[in-house]
Amino acid sequence: MKKQLLINPRFEKFSPPKKPEEMERLRQSLSDRGYVGLPILTWHNYIVDGHNRYHVCKDLGIEIEDKNVEEIDLGDDATEIDAMDWMLTHQLSSKNLTPGEKLAMTEKFQEEVKLENEKRKSEAIAESNRNRNLSCVQLDTIEICNQKPNPPRDRSLNTREQIAQKAGVSTGTVARYNKVMNSGDEDLKQKVKSGAVTVNKAYEEVRKREVRTCKTCGKEKKIIDFFGDDEICKECSRRESAEHIDDPRFTSYASEETKKNFKDVLTKRDPKENIDQDFEIQWLKDTCKEFITRINERYFDSLASIEKMDKEHIHEAYNVMEEFVSNMFDLQGKFEERRNGSDG
Repeated sequence: MKKQLLINPRFEKFSPPKKPEEMERLRQSLSDRGYVGLPILTWHNYIVDGHNRYHVCKDLGIEIEDKNVEEIDLGDDATEIDAMDWMLTHQLSSKNLTPGEKLAMTEKFQEEVKLENEKRKSEAIAESNRNRNLSCVQLDTIEICNQKPNPPRDRSLNTREQIAQKAGVSTGTVARYNKVMNSGDEDLKQKVKSGAVTVNKAYEEVRKREVRTCKTCGKEKKIIDFFGDDEICKECSRRESAEHIDDPRFTSYASEETKKNFKDVLTKRDPKENIDQDFEIQWLKDTCKEFITRINERYFDSLASIEKMDKEHIHEAYNVMEEFVSNMFDLQGKFEERRNGSDG
């Protein structure tokens, strides 16, 4: 009897859409040679890998033989959530996806887990209402004690660290992705999810548009015009500091040299007079070079510690470096803001 291939819309969400040119190549290949290559994977006859191939074959009238279909075994107690978990892991490990695509898929899995948890909460409440002797119902983790010998585990991905681990990206990437997803730019969000625009590039675009209103002057200014999370802009902060330069709380312990330097920095119209610009450039060069040299020597050259680390720790080291690169990207953005401002 020929195997029946079924489509579950919940499963199809975890099949990353191919780009138009990729779909055209797939269509041409199937049209020219028929079905060859990796089998379509199913779980209880529902496709869990190979949706694109299935749809193209159906459109072209190409019959998929049983030898090109393989059923996966997730255990007797597996549920649809288990199947989707397998699909997510399979896609993330076997496909060349961008961080944006990975996080978009992980986000879909979160949504499915949330729906499943809400469903189980409702079932648990209904069951407790039917059976007053039920000893305990823990709705947070969807565990029904003394009623089910093997309560379903909580699969919620509530922390940035959990999401990062699942998607195989750094926590910094997750934070930037969330920043983009919380923006009002639907077009940009879709481009990140599809991999057309990188998470870092999209984050940069969102940050450029961000503004904050200064509580002192009342003006709406760019985020870069504030120190960190301050609600007072840099200009007003300097002005207030200059006004209080002779405050007894400062003059009582500060040396004359410190007070002079502090006053110079705050009051001089041309800040270039306050620093040795050549020294600043050399300091930046030396700092960056020293960091790269030390990492190379420790991990790849003299000590070669990377060769003595297991896969898990290499992955962790990679994530540390990815987060560092992200922070450097933010710093570069600050430099670019100033560069563009000076050019204007």
